[in-house]
Amino acid sequence: MTAGIRAARGRPLVLALALLLAGLLAACDGDDSDTPGDASAIVCSTAYRVSTSEPLTEVDTLRFEDEDSTQSMPYIYLELHGTFSTGATDGERALRLWVTPTGTDQVLVNHLYQLAEGEWPSDQFAGDHGFTGLNYAYDPVSGAELQYWCATE
Repeated sequence: MTAGIRAARGRPLVLALALLLAGLLAACDGDDSDTPGDASAIVCSTAYRVSTSEPLTEVDTLRFEDEDSTQSMPYIYLELHGTFSTGATDGERALRLWVTPTGTDQVLVNHLYQLAEGEWPSDQFAGDHGFTGLNYAYDPVSGAELQYWCATE
């Protein structure tokens, strides 16, 4: 009988913890407008500076609709490249991003985001850094910095 009383006493605590956790998760969810079903494109934003001791000087975007596309954003020392594949030809729906020194094929950073068919990724990072989070790439010679992130729109 005492085991039953102890179990009954623990239930309100478990219920309170479950409600607290549900409230915290709801608060972290943020804006419901970025749900995968609402999206129709991926927008990759960039911020560039020629040196980490200088302010950011250029901000640009690449936009990928739901069609196969390859784009790039060249700066003085670094270039962001992106390829979006719908998966129609090879069955793999994906976004690939890579950074090279401008005018070369030397890959400094490479990311592959594999996407479920018919769905868009969920923006999940704080600071409006979309589904990729904030990424950095540096030119090994000049020290130039490229910041980039992708979000659904």
